[in-house]
Amino acid sequence: MATLRSEDLDQVRTELRKCGTSAVLDLEEVNLADVEGVCFLNACEANGISVVHCSPYIREWMSLERGERKYTLKHSKDGSFGRSVRGSTANPSRRSAHNC
Repeated sequence: MATLRSEDLDQVRTELRKCGTSAVLDLEEVNLADVEGVCFLNACEANGISVVHCSPYIREWMSLERGERKYTLKHSKDGSFGRSVRGSTANPSRRSAHNC
């Protein structure tokens, strides 16, 4: 199991420059990332670099950082309102405040 951390990003950038426009990031062996790693992956995709074999955990975090989740108000049986995430049981209060 590998982790993509902020201290690894300079090396990854160097390797991507060597590959040029045909660069593809294969994350098959990466199971964890820190917030800088997730933001880096989002930036790569935004710049046309494919990110493949990404773990569901990292892919979900990438989506959260891009702000793609839709939060809605949910009316509970006791008459109060709470937030829910459409299509997921994720806790919206745990959403990162970092936003890339």
